[in-house]
Amino acid sequence: EKGHDAGGPDNQFTDNVFLMNDPQDITITVRDVSESEADARTYIVHVVRLSNDADLIVLDTEDGVNLDPAFSSMKKEYTIDVESGVTSVDFTEIRASEKATVKLMISSSQGAQPVINHNNGDSYTMDNLAFGNNIMKIVVISEDKTTKNTYTVNVRRQPLIQDATLEDIRVQIGDKYYSLIPMFDKNII
Repeated sequence: EKGHDAGGPDNQFTDNVFLMNDPQDITITVRDVSESEADARTYIVHVVRLSNDADLIVLDTEDGVNLDPAFSSMKKEYTIDVESGVTSVDFTEIRASEKATVKLMISSSQGAQPVINHNNGDSYTMDNLAFGNNIMKIVVISEDKTTKNTYTVNVRRQPLIQDATLEDIRVQIGDKYYSLIPMFDKNII
């Protein structure tokens, strides 16, 4: 869009430029009116618009580990339930929008870990799972730093089953076994 007239057609300049695509070359011509046309100088400015996209695109887990609900970049919260014997969960790929920054924040009943700067597209192992809820927040920050989305994964490790029920009592003296009277019943306390 042509702007102000500073004394004639040779002195026009652009004061607004609308960027329509990315990247875009803008040619700026500077002419000194006291010099000849041959002395005109041309400068090319390369303008790149930074992305404001901050979506999580891929959140894949190891085989046998299921996200609930299934992953969608539109959903912000997920749950994974694991048995008490499971101490880690592998995320085979955590990928965000191109050129976005990814940070991981891990916490559980054992406390919080320092913020992790995650390489976009890499895997991550969430280890040392505590019993109960373990939280991983995936923070995606756009290239232009204007947009931030947070995705939460709750990894719920089931508690240990502590069954101290006595199954049987046997009395053995030497090679002989003796019965109890009355007979042992695990349901009688």
